[in-house]
Amino acid sequence: MDEKPEVIVPFPDGGWGWLVCLATFSTQFIVLGTMNNFGVMYVELLNEFNTGKADAGNADIFLSLLSYYRVPSTKTRCK
Repeated sequence: MDEKPEVIVPFPDGGWGWLVCLATFSTQFIVLGTMNNFGVMYVELLNEFNTGKADAGNADIFLSLLSYYRVPSTKTRCK
């Protein structure tokens, strides 16, 4: 039997794929975790800063806005 030499194929992403995957997972974990648990933080915001319900609720709106505002710029960068 003839043994064929092993062909080494370079990574198409330059080897950064796992780092990008880890960074994306970490970002989504933190941002979506904060947005999903905002009900717990909402009570603390009311107590800590002595603000009204509408003012404390603006923090959740701001988190959602940032999350959806990034989509068009990210889509453009991925192309």
